[in-house]
Amino acid sequence: MHALSEVINVAAAEWKVPPRQLSATSLLKRDLGADSLDILSLVSRLERRFNVRFSDEAIAEIDTLQHVAELIEDGAGCSESGERVRTAGSDQ
Repeated sequence: MHALSEVINVAAAEWKVPPRQLSATSLLKRDLGADSLDILSLVSRLERRFNVRFSDEAIAEIDTLQHVAELIEDGAGCSESGERVRTAGSDQ
């Protein structure tokens, strides 16, 4: 899964840990000690990297790196400008 490896690399850079210390099942809050601001920072980086937008509901439910990768792979939509973007974690 391409998205997962990229999510792991971005998370590793965000939290300054070697990517090999992270896995699909790494829990952001428990394993990485992330708080809500850390998660928002990660989401912001991933939105730029993958040209996606995470819904507020999706951000609130993020728990593992696998979950983040699945949201990225599952969502799709269009921006207001008509540019193709992916909307992660939204039914729109």
